[in-house]
Amino acid sequence: IERLHTKYGVNPYFKVSVGPDDLDPNQPFIIKIEPSGLGLPSKNYYYDTKYEKQTESYKNFMRELAKLFNAQSIQANQFAEN
Repeated sequence: IERLHTKYGVNPYFKVSVGPDDLDPNQPFIIKIEPSGLGLPSKNYYYDTKYEKQTESYKNFMRELAKLFNAQSIQANQFAEN
């Protein structure tokens, strides 16, 4: 999980960030741990060529994830591309 967070910028299972406390405006900043999906950080990653390396790494991750759930190669490729 640490490698996905730091190397690939993917936040599976949870996302860690620093920001203002929504419940206490007098508290300057807090560490937030929030649930996360399996997507990339922004839709720009899917369309902007400067993120091509990250997008391909993400697709490879999704392909391998599908295989862990017993998907065949063709199904895993479809899962990663869609």
